[in-house]
Amino acid sequence: MLFMVETEQTLAERGLEKRNSASQLLEGETFLKSYTYRNTVVFTFPNGSIRVRSSDGPLGLVTPYDSVNLLSESALRGFLA
Repeated sequence: MLFMVETEQTLAERGLEKRNSASQLLEGETFLKSYTYRNTVVFTFPNGSIRVRSSDGPLGLVTPYDSVNLLSESALRGFLA
């Protein structure tokens, strides 16, 4: 299994540490929403909704318009570039 660890500096240099919306998130990326729990993207739906798993356990949904702070990138981002 491939894990990609990014430093905050690398994310900041690439302009990815903050997003205006969650619409650009990919599966496997970890982010903070409103400074509570870490969330990991599990699945994105065709209508734009994003299924996430919170660090405290439960599944939830995020809309594409929610503000998020990206903590780590998905390996898919490099593959799709």
